[in-house]
Amino acid sequence: MSVTLELTERDLGIARSQLRQRDARTVDALVHEQWLSTAIKQRCLPRKCVRPQHLSESEQALLLQPSTRKLPSQWSRLSISIVAKVDDPQKIPVVDRLWDVIRPCQGFSEALQCVSTQNYRNMWQQACRSYGTGAHMQDGLTVTAQEFNEETRQLLEQLYSCRVISVDSCPREGDREQEALQVASGGSTCPNLQEVLCLLESATALYLVQPYLEHTIADCVVFSPAMFANSYAKHFFVLYQVLHAVCSCHDLGVLCGELSLHNLVLDSKLWVRLTPPSFTERVAKLGNVISKHDSVTTLASTERDQKSLRTELRNLTHMWVHGHMSNFDYLMALNRLAGRRICDPNHHPVLPWIMDFTKPQGGWRDLSRSKFRLNKGDHQLDLMYESDSVFTSIGHSTDHSSHVPHHITDVLSDITYYVYKARRMPKTVLCTNVRSNWVPEEYPTSMERIYEWSPDECIPEFFSDPSIFQSLHADLPDLEVPSWCSSPLDFVEKHRAALESEHVSQRIHHWIDLTFGYKLSGRDAVKAKNVCFHLVDNHTRPMNHGMVQLFDSPHPLRKCGANSFTWEPPAVLLQPGRGSVRSADVEQAKIVMEADGDSLNESGRFEVVDPEVFYPEPSPMIPQGEDVNGSLEQPESYMAVKAALQVFGENLEVTGVNGSIGSEEASSLDKDKKGGKGRPFFSRNRTETEPIKSETRPEETPIKLPEGYNPLAPLIQVESELKFMARGTQTVPTSQVNNKHHITSVAVDGNAETTLSRDLISKDIRAVGCLVAELMLGSKPGVLNLQASFPERVNNIKKHVLELPRPIQHVVETILQLNQEEVPSSGGSHLCSDDIITPAGLPASTLGSLLNPHTSPFPFPPYFPKLHQYLSQHVQYKSSAQRV
Repeated sequence: MSVTLELTERDLGIARSQLRQRDARTVDALVHEQWLSTAIKQRCLPRKCVRPQHLSESEQALLLQPSTRKLPSQWSRLSISIVAKVDDPQKIPVVDRLWDVIRPCQGFSEALQCVSTQNYRNMWQQACRSYGTGAHMQDGLTVTAQEFNEETRQLLEQLYSCRVISVDSCPREGDREQEALQVASGGSTCPNLQEVLCLLESATALYLVQPYLEHTIADCVVFSPAMFANSYAKHFFVLYQVLHAVCSCHDLGVLCGELSLHNLVLDSKLWVRLTPPSFTERVAKLGNVISKHDSVTTLASTERDQKSLRTELRNLTHMWVHGHMSNFDYLMALNRLAGRRICDPNHHPVLPWIMDFTKPQGGWRDLSRSKFRLNKGDHQLDLMYESDSVFTSIGHSTDHSSHVPHHITDVLSDITYYVYKARRMPKTVLCTNVRSNWVPEEYPTSMERIYEWSPDECIPEFFSDPSIFQSLHADLPDLEVPSWCSSPLDFVEKHRAALESEHVSQRIHHWIDLTFGYKLSGRDAVKAKNVCFHLVDNHTRPMNHGMVQLFDSPHPLRKCGANSFTWEPPAVLLQPGRGSVRSADVEQAKIVMEADGDSLNESGRFEVVDPEVFYPEPSPMIPQGEDVNGSLEQPESYMAVKAALQVFGENLEVTGVNGSIGSEEASSLDKDKKGGKGRPFFSRNRTETEPIKSETRPEETPIKLPEGYNPLAPLIQVESELKFMARGTQTVPTSQVNNKHHITSVAVDGNAETTLSRDLISKDIRAVGCLVAELMLGSKPGVLNLQASFPERVNNIKKHVLELPRPIQHVVETILQLNQEEVPSSGGSHLCSDDIITPAGLPASTLGSLLNPHTSPFPFPPYFPKLHQYLSQHVQYKSSAQRV
């Protein structure tokens, strides 16, 4: 990821503080308008990039956050996509020149003729492969690195109608005039492709400078699902535009790969733009296919390997439950999976407040309730939730958005974020976002005061960064730490230790349910007074921040303390050979027995107690070798008891009233020996006046359990964890993980031959199938995963495919081949295979056939083509006017 920043800083001269990594190939930049004007109008890269000297690095980082809207005058945000050049020769797979013969604008008769022609060619090529005829088979094109880079340059110019500018030299005056005319009339070949302001080229990469990518379809589906409410026509129109954008790339032989909703930009008018593809996967139309003995590994293998290293949410949860992951690391991982971003005031990671800081190990916060609920009280939350019904009952006609029933607004607002970090923020930022007048006394002075004041959750810096307590302002003192801490570093260490404590670990799952889990939706949210405004207000404006639900079932409990299971047995309290010395543990065991009348401690476990608790003290009155009556002969029962006690390192030398054990007790021991009874081990310490209960058998002694003790609790916990893993998180079968590598590379066995070009094309078609399902079901928990690879996306969709509308369900099942037990390694399907005719009599699907109204499986309304044509012209005219 840092390589992209290094390339941009080195080749374009933009300082690192003015850059922010968006993804593996895209960075966001904060540049002066003069830099952009010089690059666009003069077709020359400025030698020196203007730096915002009046802004600190923290202010620049805030301006680059997606949720920030206000920018300083004469400064702009840009998105720069990077296409790296290759250094080694490349092989480009070839494809039949008629593979995309079906076009969107063809009529019924022309479309049927193309279908017949394509089916005939496919069946003929299948017969040639089946019978070993290789006369018409040719290898892919092998090109040098220079030729491959030059072709990439030409494809960029054709696709975006924009000339490439070298960062090392400036064009001549005649070239500038010609390029200025091209800029005025230029623009991408398809209005649904992301607009490119200029193309820059260095010795190592090509840079596509674009307007700032503010909202993606993934953001709108997750944070603004009401944009697509009330009509499936909105979903279909978005899909219709996506197909047009991908089709324009396929026309030039450029493939989009594992396309996702994060690669699609959406505005408030539902106009879609496709971000630039990687340009590493492409095909050439030469009328031939690849030989079965050749294989080509695409340049996407590096990105695929990176995705294979991503840890699944299911594995993270399993590691945390079993104690292999700390609370801090697990909560930060959940924040990352929810899309939260460091230093973004509106979407910063959140951690729970765990104490009120009155005591080092005490004052625990109730984690089963939100901080907003603890701060405001149940009565105020009930009023906020019932306000809508009250206004409706009295007949007032009010704006529905003003009275949305809800309990909380957010877990961390931007104002609270600035207050938390007031000591490290510039005054200009604080005056802009918190209070227009600078009044240092208005900011909390200590951690206790912040906890009492804030209705929002905590931030990770209070668990990890001591510098957040040190003030940069002379009139604002440092943030005070609790009295039981000597320094900010000491506080951070103790605060972190409290987060990892057993008390918090046994209750933190309740907070996860409130912040990331099932208590964010449905009746559970209402019952927990946790209905979030952003999830129920049905806003239709695009947003790139908000609450995200990761789990739809109760989160399992962390195994710690009494709930943990280890292979090591518990330590025995008794130390052999210690004589009559009694440890504190034994004394505590005696207290427990005297209070409860049994040998169970408060956690419901047996403890091994000192034998002195049950038997009289050893007496030196009787010498070794004499029996209890003073003779040299010892009863057999005495020997048995003595042998039993020697296991515990004790010697039994008991005296009666006259220095020997009474005949009554000796006979009792003999009687117990003959009757097969023994003295119960778990019993109270007997006194001289207490009767002997030698008739009681140990297995018949009643065991009293503490109140509320449930012996099935561990089993219930394991069962709950397994249920959560099956329902609450998404997993990937091993077969699909192994097959992931076959989707982007050639997979050929000795009996069947796979065409590489068709595999790459079918992968784009399968990506479209994933887009359809994610667009329809993206707001449901577990469907849209920010970190999921392509096989994981397919598996997530398979679990929710029955929730799709019936026509779309059939299309998605067919494209993704969900009705089969295992996804084939070639990645083909009935719609994606080049040598199988579908039951409908159609050849393998292409983007043109998906858009043609006579061959498309999608039920697009008949007015879509004219509507799209009209809007495309409008967007092109608007873009041309802005360029002029």
